[in-house]
Amino acid sequence: MEPPEDLSAAALFDTLPVWHLPHGTQVAFGPVNASTPVSGSPSGTTPGGLPSAAPSTTARFLALLAIMVAGACGGLVGHAVTDLQCTDSCPVLAGSMGLIGAVLAAVGVGIVAVLALRAMAEWQTNELQQAARDHHPVD
Repeated sequence: MEPPEDLSAAALFDTLPVWHLPHGTQVAFGPVNASTPVSGSPSGTTPGGLPSAAPSTTARFLALLAIMVAGACGGLVGHAVTDLQCTDSCPVLAGSMGLIGAVLAAVGVGIVAVLALRAMAEWQTNELQQAARDHHPVD
């Protein structure tokens, strides 16, 4: 199939399969026209009007809450274990071990939270892509 003389995105979208489009051509889900916002536009919408793949605000807030709770628990455990092991009064050592425990626990839970949020975003993106494929099959 020969490409049309008019190399506008709308003409290419209507006549060529997706894998034959020239390099750098943006393709939206649906007809492309002047009123379709593109990525990076002030409105921040995608060409097909798809929502962002970023995790929801609630998910991010819960991840932050989990990191803070883990840090507090790690600090309490670090302080308590060091305080129990110390025969003399050693508040500096117990405090420093509490701080180390808090940092280690928060970093560990932070890594898990980031991985979970990325997995959520990937699952959401895959679902949106599958819905787009089902709605617009390529012949």
